[in-house]
Amino acid sequence: MTIAEIENEINLTIKENNKMYYAKKSHLEKHRNYSHKKNYYPHRMEEWYQEECNIIKMYDAHIKDILNRLKQLKKELKAQEEMLEAAQSLLCLHKRAKKEAEKNRRQSGTPTVQRVRRSARFMDVPGWKRGRVQLDITEL
Repeated sequence: MTIAEIENEINLTIKENNKMYYAKKSHLEKHRNYSHKKNYYPHRMEEWYQEECNIIKMYDAHIKDILNRLKQLKKELKAQEEMLEAAQSLLCLHKRAKKEAEKNRRQSGTPTVQRVRRSARFMDVPGWKRGRVQLDITEL
């Protein structure tokens, strides 16, 4: 799966989790409502508590499955992003090596003449010229 597909699946899973949470919340509100609870009061309250526990367990199991799937999708997304980053870094290294090879090829064919800028304090020194002085690499 591509990164975009994984991100889309993550968003759908988050929405599904939210729907399940709100369904659980509304189901428990209906169950705890006075009009529903009065049918069990006073002699069947244990049955009412058991029913509430069953509702909670059912929804929690679904939410747990959804969260596990979300965790797995996030791991896949992270792996895909790391793989993409590694490929991009290799591509950048290849481009840099190609540029350096081209630069070395150009420089190896011709001797370079470096221009060194001299400051004004050297003007008084005999043998120095004002401004730029050309030096050959062979003189160094």
